[in-house]
Amino acid sequence: MKIVADQAIPFIQHFFSPLGELQLIDGAQIDAAAVADADALLVRTVTRIDEHLLRESQLAFVGSATSGIDHVDTDYLAKRGIRFAHAPGCNARAVAEYVLSSLFVMADRQGFELADKQLGIIGYGHVGRQLESLLQSCGMRSRVNDPLLQEKIGDHRFCELDEVLRSDVVSLHVPLSKAGRYPTYHLINADSLKRVKRDVILINTSRGGVVDEAALLAFKKQNLDAHIVLDVWDNEPDINTELLALTSINTPHIAGYSADARLAGTGMLCAAFEQAAVLKPPLLPESALGEISLDGFGSDMEAIQMAVLSAYDVRGDSGSLQQILGLDEQQRAAFFHDLRKHYPVRREFPAMRVRVKNARPGLEQKLIALGFKVIA
Repeated sequence: MKIVADQAIPFIQHFFSPLGELQLIDGAQIDAAAVADADALLVRTVTRIDEHLLRESQLAFVGSATSGIDHVDTDYLAKRGIRFAHAPGCNARAVAEYVLSSLFVMADRQGFELADKQLGIIGYGHVGRQLESLLQSCGMRSRVNDPLLQEKIGDHRFCELDEVLRSDVVSLHVPLSKAGRYPTYHLINADSLKRVKRDVILINTSRGGVVDEAALLAFKKQNLDAHIVLDVWDNEPDINTELLALTSINTPHIAGYSADARLAGTGMLCAAFEQAAVLKPPLLPESALGEISLDGFGSDMEAIQMAVLSAYDVRGDSGSLQQILGLDEQQRAAFFHDLRKHYPVRREFPAMRVRVKNARPGLEQKLIALGFKVIA
């Protein structure tokens, strides 16, 4: 069996080398010739899966080591009888931790308490639910909008989009779609931006096309008190550097790039492909700090902020992308691509031990709820 795979899929050799002849290729270089004699194809978002790519192939299986599938023509795969699998939810915790890190950074810069703000979550899938759980551990209130899920389960907690847009913080966690009753392409546009607060914190970790970047740029220029956090962009890797310069936090599509998430994604593909017991996953390195000690903080929230930002501080990734502004235009796309390709190992909260001293009742429980390993 011949398996063609994007060479940047983490742990690909560990899981798939025992299953057949594995050919690794740069994802951007995967073309019709590369898959013509392959039995299986494994990709990331950089490879578009459609008739143009697969017309002459004899593939039996296509897998994407991603949670989103807007780069995959699933109707065409179904028409051809090609089995498809992806990794929904594999990066939910990583993205939720990214948002929480961003909120603590913004709270520190702007001098507010998270408990004083209300966050609107648009999209209540794997990421939206994980984010709500983390926010509750920090005492932050939330509103949720997801019309498809609301119709399905009829939960009274769901709010209309206008109500969610009026939140202090609006965070986007929807798939990118242009069809159906509730398309999300340019969901945030000139009209919807008229309904947000002038000092809103808008966070997009879903897909670049969910936001009309021209409208967002105009909105920001007219509302200097608004703050924008962008991890995803239109036309990646050729991103809008004028918009980047006006964002408060900006990163190169890495919100879900924890080592834990990437390992889970490849493991889920292997399980779907093999449909049997898969290899034991490799051990991941410890969190960079391994263990931190919390003692003498003025409040539980200060202690939690220290734990969160010690585990993952989004300012490091934002500082890396900022360097793109000093490059010549023809160098920027390659720089964006390289930041993703060579992304350092990042572990999630459960990989960090937190030693708590002289804590008030309740702090340990809050840290445990966030996923940390607490040592009293």
